Amino acid sequence: MSIKVDMTSSDVDRQIELLKVYPELADKYYGPVLRKDVQILKDMIIMDVPVRTGRSQKRLGSKVTGKGTSLTGEVGWYRKGDPFYIHFPEGGTKAHTIEPGKGHILHFFAKDRSEHFTRKSVSVKGTSARGFVQNAWNRAQTMVTNDLAMANEAIVRELALP
Repeated sequence: MSIKVDMTSSDVDRQIELLKVYPELADKYYGPVLRKDVQILKDMIIMDVPVRTGRSQKRLGSKVTGKGTSLTGEVGWYRKGDPFYIHFPEGGTKAHTIEPGKGHILHFFAKDRSEHFTRKSVSVKGTSARGFVQNAWNRAQTMVTNDLAMANEAIVRELALP
């Protein structure tokens, strides 16, 4: 699960076509902005990531890849070995039954924080979505859009110089 940030928008389509001729300008202006905004988005997400062991926070990653007009920023859990369960608190879960595998024991904590072990099925009522990744993106989206627009203006000014 991750959020991707790229430079596609109707406002910059013409400039992107021009930047295919001058990809170094995209690297020069969009690159630093994208790296800064991706780090800010990561910092916003990490504040709301649920913590039990801290693994989800430690494994939250961010990166900017590509060159020229194909620069893309990504924040989330996208590497091998990242916690598989992080999408459960993000998107919520439906009521369901957990079945232990043959010869296995289920281990869980009840609402009162008491610890339980069982070989039987356990019914789980489900959880509501916390949406910490989506909420951070909703808060950061205007900043990202404005920063990319300012970078775009800087490119237009540089292209306009004689």
